[in-house]
Amino acid sequence: MTAPLPEFNPVGELRLKAHLLAGPDHRLPTVEIQSLDGQQQEVEALDAPPAEARAVGGCAGGWSFIHGCDDNEVRWGKDVTGVLRLSRSSLSQNSRSTDAMGRPKKPIQKRSNGVYCVQLHLDGRRVMRSLQTRDIEVAHRRAGQAMAELEAAQKAKQQGATQWRESSEFANLLDLADVVDIPTAAEGYTGQQERDEATGDYLDKNTQALAQALYERQVAVVWNDLVREVERIRRRKNESPLSASWHRNVGIALKQCPFELAEATPEAIREWIDQMQDSGLSGRTINSKCSLLSALVSKCMKSGLLRGMAMNPFDSADYSAGEANHIYTAIEQDYRNLSLLLPKLLDRQLIPVLIQVYCGTRISEVRNRKREDFDLELGTMQVAPGTAKNKASVRTIPLPQRVVELLKQFPFEKCWGTASQLNIRLKSINPELTTHSFRHGITDLGRSNHVDPAHIEALLGHRLSISQMSNVYGQGYDPEVLRRALTPVWKQIDSWLVD
Repeated sequence: MTAPLPEFNPVGELRLKAHLLAGPDHRLPTVEIQSLDGQQQEVEALDAPPAEARAVGGCAGGWSFIHGCDDNEVRWGKDVTGVLRLSRSSLSQNSRSTDAMGRPKKPIQKRSNGVYCVQLHLDGRRVMRSLQTRDIEVAHRRAGQAMAELEAAQKAKQQGATQWRESSEFANLLDLADVVDIPTAAEGYTGQQERDEATGDYLDKNTQALAQALYERQVAVVWNDLVREVERIRRRKNESPLSASWHRNVGIALKQCPFELAEATPEAIREWIDQMQDSGLSGRTINSKCSLLSALVSKCMKSGLLRGMAMNPFDSADYSAGEANHIYTAIEQDYRNLSLLLPKLLDRQLIPVLIQVYCGTRISEVRNRKREDFDLELGTMQVAPGTAKNKASVRTIPLPQRVVELLKQFPFEKCWGTASQLNIRLKSINPELTTHSFRHGITDLGRSNHVDPAHIEALLGHRLSISQMSNVYGQGYDPEVLRRALTPVWKQIDSWLVD
C-alpha cells in the first residue's frame, strides 16, 4: 500500500469503470485527473478491493481522467473498483472558490481552541459539528461523514417538521381533519400528543403550528419563508447572491428571536428589545438584529408574499441605536509607545498588530487569514469572499516588507492571537487604545500625508462613493497602486516605531 498522503479533501465522489483496476497492472497506478474546468490533480489509488472503490474529488462539474494504460480515458460510471485520494493541493487550490450563495466551499473550520469542525449553511441557517481533533489530517478523514450526518439530519428535520407546509400535503391533512378532527390529524401526523396543562397548547411546537394551521385552514408564513423569498427575488432579478455574512447574521437573529412572524406585533418586538438590552447587548447590536428582520418583512410585503399584512410591525417599534460609541484614534505618541511593546509580543500577536498598524485592517480580517491568503513574493494579503465583512471588504492589500519577512517564518498551523489578548496588551501602553484605533489612525495619517482619500477607503475596504468609483470602475485598485500611495504614510509610521 502506498504511503498516506498528508491531507486530502473528502468532498464528492468520482466513480470508476470496473475494468480500470481489475488487472494486476492496475493495482497502484498514479492517475492524472483532468477536471472539466481545466484544473489537473495527481492522485494515487489505494490497494483496495473492488467493492470499496470510489474517488474523492472536489469538482462539482465532474471529472475525466487518464491513467497511462491502453484503456486510457473514462468519465463517470456506475461500477466502482478502487479508492482514490486527492492530495492537499486540491484543497488549497480550490479553498477560495464559492458556492451559489457566495459562501466558501471549504467546510472545515478551525475554532479558536484549535479543534476542527465542519460548518455548513443549510436552509438559511449555519450548522456545525465538532470533528473532535486538532490534527488536520484526522479532521479531513472525519469531515465527509460529519457533513453527511449534518445534511441527513437537516433533511430529516425538514421532512418531519415542515413537509406538512407543502400545499398538496396540507390539502390531504385538511381532508383528514374533516373526517376525524383537527387534534387527531395533527397528533397522528407528528406523533406528539403532550400538552401544556395550563394552556392546552401542544408542547411540541411543530404539532402546535400544524394544529393552528388546520384550524385556520391555511399555512402561516414563517421567518424562513421570508429568507427563501428574498433569495428567489434576487435570482429573478439576476442580482448577486446574498453574502455569507448576511446569512450568518440573519440566522443568528432568527435563532434568538422569541416569536414567529405571525406573533410579530409591536408589543412583542418591544419586549424582545427590552430582553436584549437587559442581557447586555449594545444598541448597535439590537438595531442590527431588528433591522435585518424588518428588511425581510418589507421586501416580502412588496413582493406579495405578505400581501395581507397592512403594516410592517417593526415600524411601530423604536430600535434605533442612537449615537455610536466613540472609538479612540491612535496618535503619534501611541505609535512611539507601541515600539516598546512590539519586542514583547509573540509572533502570532505581533504580525496582526503590525498589519493593522500599516494597513488599517479589521482584526477579524487578519485572524481569518490562512497561509494561502498571503502572496509573499508579491507582498500582498487577500481578504477573500466568504471571509470579508461585506462585498466592499473583498480586496487585496499590500504589505510592508517588515511584515512579509515575519510571515516567511510564521507557523500558520498555530492560531493568531485573539482580539481580547491584543487589546489587553495595547491597553498596557494606553487604556483607550484598541486594535481598531489603528484603523482610524491610518485614516488620519492618510489625510496628513495628502493621500488620495479613495486610496485610503480602498485599503480599508470601505464602499467607495460614486465619484471615487468613477476613477476605479472595474476590478478596484491594484495593490501596487495602493503601495505607492501609502509610501509616505509607511515612512511616517517607520520613523515612529524605530525612533
